[in-house]
Amino acid sequence: MIVYSATKTDFIQHVQRNEIADRILDSMRSLGRGGVSPSEVRSWQNSLNFMRNVLDDPAIPADAGVAVEYSIPQSSKRIDFILTGQGRAPEPRETAVIVDLKQWDQVVCTDMDAVVATFVGGAVRNLTVDGSLWIMKPHSVEQVGCIHTCQGLEVDYVGVIIGPDLLVRDGQIMTDGFARSTHDRTLRGFRKMHKEDPERATAIADRIIRNTYRTLLTRGAKGCLVWGVDEETNEWLRERSCSLGGIQALAV
Repeated sequence: MIVYSATKTDFIQHVQRNEIADRILDSMRSLGRGGVSPSEVRSWQNSLNFMRNVLDDPAIPADAGVAVEYSIPQSSKRIDFILTGQGRAPEPRETAVIVDLKQWDQVVCTDMDAVVATFVGGAVRNLTVDGSLWIMKPHSVEQVGCIHTCQGLEVDYVGVIIGPDLLVRDGQIMTDGFARSTHDRTLRGFRKMHKEDPERATAIADRIIRNTYRTLLTRGAKGCLVWGVDEETNEWLRERSCSLGGIQALAV
């Protein structure tokens, strides 16, 4: 599903006038795809501003086509940016360039062909280098993983960041499916389900979020350091020395 299309010239103007996110949101709402989180909107603005800089090149025709946020039918995969136009002579033909936009801080080359090491939040994402056993490597202390990349693996000590999807209010643990990262597919379809059956959607999200943190918090055989992005949650963690299946967890 294409939610934005224009020529290169119009796209650059929409970004320069800071209209691009609103145009995409309006298109998504008209297609029944509302409920986008503020973090995803910010990611559009950041990524598309970068693409504006890339396209601001006289070698790229002004009438080249631009499409944004294309969802592949019957799949959770998405193509974020598509550039279309005529290929070069002597055999000009319809051509498309697909760009998969990422929110990486930076990338560096590796020794492997067509593989880069990426940085997110100041730490290296390293599955392409060390594979699924990345967390077992000595330098994994400098890297960040998630439930999908560490499930089933165990280390001596692990650090866990509690995100905004799990909060403590008045001593009670609460979960928020809407605060889950939009890049995490474990809650795919949550927003649509919440419109149709809020109680069921909330219960499913609660179970998935709690299971996510239970898995992450039990990766350390000897101990676990925990930090929450929410200050009230973090204070609640500091006040407790909790035992998780015999594993001591320390809030920092």
